[in-house]
This record gives sequence, structure tokens and C-alpha cells, in this order.
Amino acid sequence: MKKSTKILIVASLLGVSGFAGLLKVAHRSSSAEPIAIMNQPESNFQIVSKDNQKDKNNLLAKKSYSEADKNIQVKDSFDLYSLNQINQYTENTYDAVKRKDWTQAQANLSQLKKTAKVIAFKFKDTNIFLNKLNHRITKLDKAIKQQNRQSAMRYCNQVTLVTTKMEMHSQLKVPIEITLLDYYGRELEIWSPTGNIVWLHKTAANISLTWSKVRPSILANAGASQADKFDKLIIDMDKASSSNEYSRLANKVQDEVDNLEKIFK
Repeated sequence: MKKSTKILIVASLLGVSGFAGLLKVAHRSSSAEPIAIMNQPESNFQIVSKDNQKDKNNLLAKKSYSEADKNIQVKDSFDLYSLNQINQYTENTYDAVKRKDWTQAQANLSQLKKTAKVIAFKFKDTNIFLNKLNHRITKLDKAIKQQNRQSAMRYCNQVTLVTTKMEMHSQLKVPIEITLLDYYGRELEIWSPTGNIVWLHKTAANISLTWSKVRPSILANAGASQADKFDKLIIDMDKASSSNEYSRLANKVQDEVDNLEKIFK
């Protein structure tokens, strides 16, 4: 074979492999936006647990963000004070459920339901987000009555998901990305016991992407030390490969989110 022909073939092969590499990089760089996990495509979901009960729990994750409502045009201006109250009651309920304090969980849920009714009265239950909110609260109520810890924690977080979408269309003092970081941190905590590494990887990726969006705001508000701590968390998260590692990181994420919130409050 002539030397010139060999050079041409090698160049062609390098061109193909280089193009494939570019496609791979492009695919990675086109990751979902910070809220994309809310509507993750089900085709990418995989079950990795062998235990039947864990498999059943993992299937629920497949449906968690399947609602295609990201294109909804929201015309209503929600009461931010009431939404903040709901978020606080939801977080208190989540914490009570986590420690299996069902009496306190029920008490917090009662406050949550009262506040949700205040918003519902204003919009007469006609807003699609309010319908979703009421549905999640009903599911949460049932899970707490049954003292189903896993389901109750999951529905608490789903309430946060709905209120976060409602807040996205209002002027917030605390960036919406910080609320999402708290949401994702809980997702790591909820799903770590299921052994679903694929789902945990996706959640961790969304934490990293959301952090990249809000980090400039943190720095602009004299939050350099807090940003440094969260940067280290992201590095640890990128290295995580097991459920136990994600479980340990979940609590750290939630603690650091509390510190990020203080910057704006």
C-alpha cells in the first residue's frame, strides 16, 4: 500500500473517532437544565436492585418526574408567604417522619393542609398546580396514617416539588435553585436505601448543574466561604459510586443548603 494512501486512511479514522468524541462531549454538555429531573425521560431509567421490595420502590422513582408540565403558562401570582409556610411545614413534617415521630408529623401536616386551603380558596382549585398540590397532600396524609416512612418522605418531597414550580413564576428573595438543591438532597436521602445507582447518579448530576447556576449569586452576596464548602461537596459527589456514599452526602447537602439560605435571609 502506498504511503500516501496509508496517511489518508489514518486521517479518515482519526476524523471519525474525533467526531464521535465530539458527539460524546456534546451529549454530556447538553445535560438537563436544573429542573430537568422533574421531567426525566423514562427510557433512561434502569432498575438495578435485586430485592423485590426495592424494585417496587424504584419503579416509583420512574414516575416521580414524568409529568410534562414544564411548558404550562402560569398566569396566577401565588402568595409567596403562604408558599413559604407550606415549605416550612413540609420540611418539619419530613423531619418528623424521618425520626418516626408520627404524632408530630400529623400535627405538622395539619398546619400544612390549613395553609394549602388558604391558597386553594383564592384560586377555587382551578389552577393545575393547586390540583397537583392537593393530590400530593392527600397521598402524604394517607402515608402518615399508615406510618409508611418511605412513602411519607417521598410525598413530602413531592409537595416541595410542586411548590417549587409555583414559586418559579414569582419574585423570590432566595434563588429557586437553592430550594431545588434542598429537594435534590432529600431525593438522595430517600432513594439511597433502594440501591438505585442510576437514579442517584442522575440526582447528583442535577445537584451539580443546579449549583453551577446559583454559585455566582452566592459569591455576589458575600458567600465565598459557603460556596467553597459546597464546591467540596460537589467534588465528593462526583466521586461517589455507592448508595452508602450518597446517603452520607445527602445529609451534608441539606445542612449546607440551610447555610446558603441564610445568605439571602
